[in-house]
Amino acid sequence: RARYGLVAVWAVSFLLCAERSSSAAECNQGDVRLEGRGGTVGQGRVEVCDSNAWWRVCKDQFGTAEASVVCRQLGFSENGIRMAPGSYFGDPGHGPILQMSCSGNEQRVSNCSLQPSFNHSCTSLELAGVLCEALNFSCGEGDVRLVSGRTRYEGRVEVCRSNTFGTVCNDLSWGSEEAQVVCGQLGYNITAPNEACSYGDVRLVNGRMPSEGRVEICFNGNWGTICHYGWSQANAAVVCNQLGYPSEGAIPIVFGNFGPGDSYLFLSDVSCLGNESSLLDCYHPSDIGTALFCTHNIDAGVICADPSFNCTNGDVRLVNGITPHEGLLEICYGNHFGTVCQFGFGQTEAAVVCRQLGYNGYAIGLWGAPFGNGRGLVHLRNVQCQGNESSLLLCDHAPIDANTNCLHSQDISILCAGNRSSCIDGDLRLVGGPDRQSGRVEVCFSGVWGTICDNGWNDNDATVVCRQLGYPTKGAIALSSAYYGEGKGIYHLSERGAM
Repeated sequence: RARYGLVAVWAVSFLLCAERSSSAAECNQGDVRLEGRGGTVGQGRVEVCDSNAWWRVCKDQFGTAEASVVCRQLGFSENGIRMAPGSYFGDPGHGPILQMSCSGNEQRVSNCSLQPSFNHSCTSLELAGVLCEALNFSCGEGDVRLVSGRTRYEGRVEVCRSNTFGTVCNDLSWGSEEAQVVCGQLGYNITAPNEACSYGDVRLVNGRMPSEGRVEICFNGNWGTICHYGWSQANAAVVCNQLGYPSEGAIPIVFGNFGPGDSYLFLSDVSCLGNESSLLDCYHPSDIGTALFCTHNIDAGVICADPSFNCTNGDVRLVNGITPHEGLLEICYGNHFGTVCQFGFGQTEAAVVCRQLGYNGYAIGLWGAPFGNGRGLVHLRNVQCQGNESSLLLCDHAPIDANTNCLHSQDISILCAGNRSSCIDGDLRLVGGPDRQSGRVEVCFSGVWGTICDNGWNDNDATVVCRQLGYPTKGAIALSSAYYGEGKGIYHLSERGAM
């Protein structure tokens, strides 16, 4: 079945490419099409034909009314429409951009207001995309769904009313209890936010991996946070040791850099010597639960040394993006990934990052953390590149330390364009999986990606792959028999033999 599926997808892609090539020169006034990766029917970046050319649409004025007209003209349902940034559908390509404004009742986009935006600076994050539903779409009153998440179990909450999905306002009444109801309705296992715990237990919350996060401590069966006043390396060492990590290399995190807690605030001004077996054995001047003059915006956190994780100083990656060529910039230093402050960061610096990642097109640095705030350390600030550096870490920058005076709301994000025209021998990637941490393993040799035969493939091999890709190795699982679909091209390795 997988083989036939691959043949079908290849054939559709080939036909779509041929159609675009033959029709690129002309189009009919007022036509609309959905373009982008995957060729999924009813989904894509919105493009409108005007003056015999295809125009991309900026999302500034593009809302439910405009999306409804697009889906209606293409023969899809007016219910259940979802909008997505143009970057969700891959490389935005090139061409003119227009602004589109509709009332929502029009039968065709040509009846809407279409205004050229020659001077409008739209990146791929600012182009409009839609996901239309089939003509016979319907939803049950009160149905819920999660939209635009990176996995099926996260995303924006939408609820069905009168056969149409709509959003839920994030006002002061929305909290963990409401989230539990949604997750339960969707069939997920629910764990109460204050699950049973033992007095003095500690845990790390909201980290990118188990060895880091906001510190929470258990008191009277409830989890609560710790104020960052007096938070030190010795405190972090005690927490890491209590959790089974080495106390050496523990890093204290302040200013709520792993996000604010949403429940109790138990402790403040904790002072440890570093040899205590439990955080509650450390000195704290006030009773538990009486942390005065503190808010969750300054909850304490830690980053523990994780022997199963490894990255090389200067490695860069983009996270939280919908596509691999965009996202929040993180750089490795001291075997920990951290973010880069936006101040002083421009197109020259972005170009160095994109080239380091193997992209050969234009590069844009995006201020204001459009892909969400980072977590943990801010490694770099005041980065200044000449433009010819092979690594961002080779550029001039302020000294690297744990206190850069830069907030995560000021993290830089990157948008790269162009193709990764080649790869470096020995590079690995995961393809065809539901997320970035899983997929068919492919290895680079002589600038060409190829697959690995599963003869002799086991969990030890999977551990090496996860380590090389920068993921924790604990729990790495080897899968065989083309679990994530058959690859194309050549085999580079068999039974871990020579290439």
